[in-house]
Amino acid sequence: MALDRDATLKKAEKLVRQGRLDLAIAEYVRIVDDNPGDWSTANTLGELYAKAGQTAQAIEQYTRIAGHFAEDGFYPKAAALYKKVLKLKPNDEAVQIELGDISAKQGLLADAKSYLNTVAARRKARGDSRGAAEIVVRLGDVDPSDYDARLAAARMLEQMGDDDTAGARYRRLYDDLLEKGRPAEAVEMLKELVRLKPLESDARATLAKTALANGPVNVTLGAAAATAGADASGNPLLFAPNPVQLGSSISHWDTSAYPNQLMEPAINCNLTHSVNVPQDLTMEQLRDIGWE
Repeated sequence: MALDRDATLKKAEKLVRQGRLDLAIAEYVRIVDDNPGDWSTANTLGELYAKAGQTAQAIEQYTRIAGHFAEDGFYPKAAALYKKVLKLKPNDEAVQIELGDISAKQGLLADAKSYLNTVAARRKARGDSRGAAEIVVRLGDVDPSDYDARLAAARMLEQMGDDDTAGARYRRLYDDLLEKGRPAEAVEMLKELVRLKPLESDARATLAKTALANGPVNVTLGAAAATAGADASGNPLLFAPNPVQLGSSISHWDTSAYPNQLMEPAINCNLTHSVNVPQDLTMEQLRDIGWE
């Protein structure tokens, strides 16, 4: 038999006026069970639960409604409901994190950082280093203009073993700082990326071009020299494709080398007339194998 909502609601309201909260709650539960999307009634049910001292049930209702409003983009309404939860359970970290995310979406960056820093402090105090680290990463997403927080998040991801995500964040920092006209700081982010992922040839090549634009550089191909085509120790990579290319494999520098080298498998149009460092490794290579 279908529920008569109007009659049930009138009965519930009468029970509330009589102070018979348990019976009123039972009627409101019937209405909400029949129509879970009746958010106004669900909120009233949450308030009755709170008034009756049934904290867990009140929190369940408020959280469910807040999640709906947040998903639909009604952030102020969602925030108001999550704040009701905090009045009942002040140290609810999940709710504080939700409020941090919602505040950030509303542009309330100071509030967002405050909520998240509160959670981080509590986790540090109880020795939850992993949980505190997760908040550092979240803080890096709050304010795109807070480059210090974004860098801290990238480094924390690196410490947590997530090199791919950390590398992607270093790259975004480079792009954003470059766009903001801060090239020196941008280059430092790219150096962080290359330090973490030495075989990122595009990043190494960009660093090399930047270094060359600023004057002569050491072309040992090490990461510190900001050139491409080397391993983590700065040793030049040999051309070693799979399958083997007869006449080229192992007898040439890798094509990722930058600046381009005379002894690569193919001649590049931007070679200089020098075979000495800092332009080219050929003479040093010949000395290494015994030529005088």
